[in-house]
Amino acid sequence: MKISLENLNKIMEHCTKKEIDLIIYVGQFQDVNGVIKGISYTDVMDNVCISKSTFYKLLYSLEEKGIISICSLNEDHGYWSVKILNNVFACKKDCKKGYVKLNYKILHTDAFKFMTKGEKLIILNLLRLCDRKKNYIKVTYNKMMDWTGRSLRSVKKFVETITKVFQNIFKAIVIQENNVCSFSVHAFESRAKFEKDVLLNHLINHAEKVTKSEKANKTEIKDTITVLKQYKLCSADVILDVLKQSLKHIGRLAPANINTLSQLKKNVLGWD
Repeated sequence: MKISLENLNKIMEHCTKKEIDLIIYVGQFQDVNGVIKGISYTDVMDNVCISKSTFYKLLYSLEEKGIISICSLNEDHGYWSVKILNNVFACKKDCKKGYVKLNYKILHTDAFKFMTKGEKLIILNLLRLCDRKKNYIKVTYNKMMDWTGRSLRSVKKFVETITKVFQNIFKAIVIQENNVCSFSVHAFESRAKFEKDVLLNHLINHAEKVTKSEKANKTEIKDTITVLKQYKLCSADVILDVLKQSLKHIGRLAPANINTLSQLKKNVLGWD
């Protein structure tokens, strides 16, 4: 659930505000290779607040801009698979190239979705600079003018909107002194769910839908996630294969069966 700094710079420079929302929404479901399976246009429409035609337009636009590649249309009927390009985080070495997490609460609020592109750019740049060891991120108005390509008057309006969001949602503050704004890091909290849990919940939900299986309860989902984490299944393709096999055989989520299939998959792939 990360975006490389290289991709972030490209996104901020070339993408529209709704393209930014789309990449953030689907990006939370990517595996370590940047692959995203089981994208439902209806879910995207509801969560990104766009129409069906806009979904297609944004998806193909992101591909044209070199942000994603569309891997498969209707691999599972009615669902899409895409890959975020140059966004592999399979080992510690990959993480050294730098990234911004997509698990921050603020990125998934309605307030962020309805921000202008200029306001989104300020938030994304602040996340890039965020240091949890400090209480504030200090940025000059001139720097924010560089980020957004907008006038001082526009930037001050952006800061005014962000200040209200910080106060109303996160009880955080923005201090404006002369030419410097200090943004409280308390507005940049992570969501309660871990990144891997968000991915696995998404894949479980998708597998249940495409196999038309009985909906699992919270305990079954929690136990299944624990099993999949235990075997360190990182590829969305591998995880979905295990889930679908189990669901087709049993008809509902069965952690014990998924444990067996995960062990077999691990042996076949030759994992340590």
